Amino acid sequence: MQDNEAPEIPKKVLFSFQLMSRSTSDPVKAEESFQTLDRLKNANIWKILLNLLDPNTSFHQASSCQDELLKILAERHQLYDFLSMLSMKCSYLLFNKEHVEEILLEATVLKSAGNTLYIQTCMNILVILARFSPSLLGGAEEELIYFLKDDNEIIKEGILQVLAKAGSTIREQLAVSSSSIDLKLERLCLEGNRRQAKYAVHALAAITKDDGLKSLSVLYKSLVDMLQEKTHLPAVLQFLGCIAQTAMPVFETRETEIEEFIKSEILGCSIDADGSAKECWDDKRVFGMEFRKCISKESKKTIM
Repeated sequence: MQDNEAPEIPKKVLFSFQLMSRSTSDPVKAEESFQTLDRLKNANIWKILLNLLDPNTSFHQASSCQDELLKILAERHQLYDFLSMLSMKCSYLLFNKEHVEEILLEATVLKSAGNTLYIQTCMNILVILARFSPSLLGGAEEELIYFLKDDNEIIKEGILQVLAKAGSTIREQLAVSSSSIDLKLERLCLEGNRRQAKYAVHALAAITKDDGLKSLSVLYKSLVDMLQEKTHLPAVLQFLGCIAQTAMPVFETRETEIEEFIKSEILGCSIDADGSAKECWDDKRVFGMEFRKCISKESKKTIM
């Protein structure tokens, strides 16, 4: 079997070179450079690149690795510029875990000073990092859980977004840091404001191994029951829409009940000739807009 697999190795390597080359300004030239680099058979180059790819590599370590890497080749070597570019792309020199620690620390200081604008800026940066480099949040789990309990709404909402985007990457350490984080998120789904509830649903799906199916199933039952009470309808419908978007198998368990409620209680309001029901319709139209994500899939099925 090994003999049969051997010819596939070069193809896989070439394919990986093609994929990586697409992130450069000149993919054709970059692919050629990757092949030339591979032919050098210098294991130390690849070892250094692996160190640069490690999110636990500090800024100073990454800088030293880059210098060491470029010293392997003479400055006039045909791969010098390519390797300089590649080492920068592989490293976390622009943003690393040290930046994450400083941002979290700065958020604490800004909260004490009451600087709302810069707190929001800190949260925005963390969300961007969580989206594009979620591994950088590894090691900051305890701080994230601490901020999740914070009474500052901006911080709480920002951390929820971070967990929604990076939760699947750091879920194991999150469970070690707090065994009840899923309960905290469930509570925010029910007690938080509409934006918090929205992000909490996605965070639950991200941090749990079953994509949040167990936790969301319990919440889902409570929310569908709340529809009949007709209280906090915009928030409830938005939450149900998020569940439909995140965990369709859960949504489908009581889909018929929800559809009937939407048809009878929201879409069933007609406008009289004198416009007396206009206010009623406007309110219900808002509810329907909040729930549009829930019914979009079924609408497409009906059309087809």
